[in-house]
Amino acid sequence: MRHTQIEEHIENFKAELYELQNYPYQELVHIIQDVGFSCTCCGRCCTAAFNGHIYLLSDDIKHARSFNPDLLVPAPGFELADREGRMYVSSYAMKMSPEGVCPYLLDGRCRDYENRFFICKIYPYMLHREPDEEGNYGFRQISGLNQHGEYHTEVSHKEACEIADMIYSYEQAYLEHMIQFYQFMLTHFTAHNLRYSRHAHDRTMRVFYQGDEIDAYVYEVESLVPCRISLQSYNHHFNP
Repeated sequence: MRHTQIEEHIENFKAELYELQNYPYQELVHIIQDVGFSCTCCGRCCTAAFNGHIYLLSDDIKHARSFNPDLLVPAPGFELADREGRMYVSSYAMKMSPEGVCPYLLDGRCRDYENRFFICKIYPYMLHREPDEEGNYGFRQISGLNQHGEYHTEVSHKEACEIADMIYSYEQAYLEHMIQFYQFMLTHFTAHNLRYSRHAHDRTMRVFYQGDEIDAYVYEVESLVPCRISLQSYNHHFNP
């Protein structure tokens, strides 16, 4: 049985990983110094209204479970669905408060700043490939530019290199995780005679947005963890 869509995802993420590994290091260091971002502790990046959700990698999940396992929810996006409408999700996200705020945020400060999630450590820097207005793909280096923090502050070359190293590490870890997820799903779909269905995906999302529960399976350490979720599972701050 062919699983063309899943195979395409694998190849696309592998291509992006190759391009990431060949992205010029000194160019990123220069961008970091040129932007000169400085956090003002406004807390906006810790809200669903500003950033949608906090995507967690493997070490992040362990840390989140030690804080409160009930705050883990399938990451918005729900990458795959089979013909029965079961959703398959690449990882978890943190469940925001009813006000749409990260549960780690207390009085405008992170409860565990030194051990904050990987994406929080590099934010607002990134190396995501995104299409421009003409559909041409290129790397996006900054998120939320001019929407928070201060800019054009002095960043030493040493500090910029440390930030660049973290960015490369995060982006590589994320892409490798996505490759592993789709490779696992390819094996799972083949072994269980399942097929990806865009129609079933859209149908199930309509049910989800109506407030009904759906079945979701979250990828974690070469396994799938079953969940029953609804829009209420996200405190109404669902942002894919």
